[in-house]
Amino acid sequence: MASASESLPLSLVSELSSRLGARPARLPEARLPLPSPQELDAIKKVAQILVTLGQQVIPAIIGEPTAAPGVCEPPPDDVPSDPVNLDKQT
Repeated sequence: MASASESLPLSLVSELSSRLGARPARLPEARLPLPSPQELDAIKKVAQILVTLGQQVIPAIIGEPTAAPGVCEPPPDDVPSDPVNLDKQT
């Protein structure tokens, strides 16, 4: 019994081989670059703000008493490499 590749016309096999050879062996990896130290600091500050808000908002939603509103620390005015305020500086 003939194999599948032997039963295909030679031109079809040649065309498929050339198409496979033309494709890149591996697609480039789509990884994001590692954040800079300034970006890590900004991420940490945002995370702290979200935790603080969560500690205040979630108890209010479920009806538990919350701490005084003055406990929350305001965000700093100058966050280096802040994408939101970067446009305002130029």
